Amino acid sequence: MQSIRQQKTDKSEEALAFLNGLTSEIFDLADKQSGAQDLCNLRSLITLDDAELIHEAAMNSDAFIKEYNLLKLLGRNRFNTNGREWEIRRGLTQKFFSQAGRSSNRARVHRTYARRLEEIVDPDRPWSLFDALQTGAIDIFFKSLNVEMDMAGSRRLMSSFRSLSRYLQYFSWRPDRLENPAALEAAARQLDNNVRMIAEAAPGVTLLMSAFEEQVGDSIANFVGRHEFFMAFLAGIETTVSSLSWVAHELARRPALQEELANGLGSEKGDDRALAFAHETMRMRPPLPFVTRATSRQVDLGGMAIDPGHTIVFSIAGLHRKERYWTDPLRFWPDRPEFTEKTVNRKAFIPFFAGPRKCGGARLAMLEVEEATKVMLEQLRLEMPDRDPPFDYALTLRPTGWDDITMTRR
Repeated sequence: MQSIRQQKTDKSEEALAFLNGLTSEIFDLADKQSGAQDLCNLRSLITLDDAELIHEAAMNSDAFIKEYNLLKLLGRNRFNTNGREWEIRRGLTQKFFSQAGRSSNRARVHRTYARRLEEIVDPDRPWSLFDALQTGAIDIFFKSLNVEMDMAGSRRLMSSFRSLSRYLQYFSWRPDRLENPAALEAAARQLDNNVRMIAEAAPGVTLLMSAFEEQVGDSIANFVGRHEFFMAFLAGIETTVSSLSWVAHELARRPALQEELANGLGSEKGDDRALAFAHETMRMRPPLPFVTRATSRQVDLGGMAIDPGHTIVFSIAGLHRKERYWTDPLRFWPDRPEFTEKTVNRKAFIPFFAGPRKCGGARLAMLEVEEATKVMLEQLRLEMPDRDPPFDYALTLRPTGWDDITMTRR
């Protein structure tokens, strides 16, 4: 008889294989369809990769709604609600993220990552670079909300959530494979309890959650400030860390170019090249390779009538490799003219999605990616074999080739 531990391992491997396989298919389809049709099918799902059609759908958030089934186990929040309720929830944190994402904060963001890389990175432990990048992102998130929380506990929450989110996402796609719903619900309750304990130990966070609840009042029934805070915490950090992890790997694959970029820092042209490298990485390796929405009513999109309740896959990977918008789209081009000459079609470059329901901290995340890229170039020499690193998908896309990277300090 299988042990509980073995059953859990089997399900973890099953979920990982399914989600990574789906992500690989998204990228394979993007490569094959880079110059072709805008609407196609993937696993019987409508898949969309045209800028104008994605923009049209993204702007029509009442017809194309978020419906992440099992994520509701982590409570109601801005990521699994729609309409007026979503607007109220979004308003709780959006002012903080908008303020933190202003260009006037660029130097502060740079200093934060510089300090974390100096403190944490150990050249003998390649994974320590990931630890430093994640710690920097957590640090900036808390500063944007003017609160403090235990860093070690915060990192444990991130790890626990990513593991649980893989199950939640997998079983949302494959409910027929969910044999023990009670165990999944218990894991979600345990994570929520851990959030509660860590948050309650941070007076500033407790006050912030109370302020959320006071601001919402009776406008949302059974509102829980902790749930809103936790999901903002996850979303505000995960996409940034995923993007920076890919930047580190792509730099490590190109040591000669890395030296050019590092030597050019400090000049306007040199800084622009470093930022273009970061943007090109996000084009080829978007932290969200695809986004799903469900139709709330019958809609017409690209001449196709789509019935209510249909799941639509918006392929960001496909859009980012579309010949219509990009020169030589399948090539990783560090000095891509769309970025260096600032001619990019903004509807065709959406690493954090688009429309009113794109990542609320997109401006801040982009600022972090740009400045942390420069910090890595200033402090480190990275090198790894020039091949595509393995990846892990769990709501966001991360590389997992850290053990192949060698690091030295400049």
